[in-house]
Amino acid sequence: MRTRLSLVRRGFTLIEIITSLAILGIIGLAFVRLVVSQARFTEGQMALRNARSVSRNAMNIMLTDMRMVQDSGGLVAAAPDSVTMRVPVAFGLLCNNTPGSTTISLLPIDSAMTALGVYAGWAYRDSVSGQYVYNDATTPTQFNSLSTGNTNKCVDNGIVLGQQEPGIVPLTYLGRTGRIVHLSNPTVTTVPGHGWPVFLYQRITYRFQGSSAYPGRVGLFRKMRSTAIGSPIVDEIIAPFDTSARFRFYVLNSDAAADSAPADLNRVRGLELVLAGSSPRAQQGLKAAEQALVTGVFFKNRRDP
Repeated sequence: MRTRLSLVRRGFTLIEIITSLAILGIIGLAFVRLVVSQARFTEGQMALRNARSVSRNAMNIMLTDMRMVQDSGGLVAAAPDSVTMRVPVAFGLLCNNTPGSTTISLLPIDSAMTALGVYAGWAYRDSVSGQYVYNDATTPTQFNSLSTGNTNKCVDNGIVLGQQEPGIVPLTYLGRTGRIVHLSNPTVTTVPGHGWPVFLYQRITYRFQGSSAYPGRVGLFRKMRSTAIGSPIVDEIIAPFDTSARFRFYVLNSDAAADSAPADLNRVRGLELVLAGSSPRAQQGLKAAEQALVTGVFFKNRRDP
């Protein structure tokens, strides 16, 4: 009698293999979509962060200058895409003011503020009106290149300016001040008195215009008068921005910022900075990410006549 041996199965059928591959394909496709989606989300977040950094960095740079601007005479020119200001850099007291010669005793200052600064003139605060009177320099020069003033001119009737005790020699006062400088600019029309508050200033322009770093985009430029008139120092300090980036103006007796500046710039009490930062690179098939930041900065010594 013969015994029939049962066949032993040693593999998968074609249908089973195809079914397994289909299941693995579905799982793999879902995983790939998850990874791609996560990568795009991360890239989008980075783009927003870059756009936000553009806005914040621009704000920090401009606020450093704009917070020092005086409400009367500080704003020289204004438009939605640019503003020109007289920015105080160093403060002090007036020692002497004669035709063609001015001596000022400066308070201690941060050398980092004057290292690259360009002196564009000086201003004194009128003791009656409380307003600053500006005296533009004929030829701008580096702050660190200003001539050293005569310490004897900082003594008035035996009392050193800034001190209440008589008999203090100029050398002692010189050791307690930042620097005594001599300015050869023409004397202002109204002669200020000795000991009146003064400051030295730069003339700076901020402008939104076509970026050189990102063609077709908008950049923020900072222009400062150099030692040679007609050849200003211009730097593209940060980019890119959306075309909606602009300046708006807070005008006397108005709570909301206006799109354009008034004819009388002394009526401007502050600026609204519309900083529409944009990411340097756009995601594939998408527009560059934007992160708008709007903030206001008001000038010093605001008066409401």
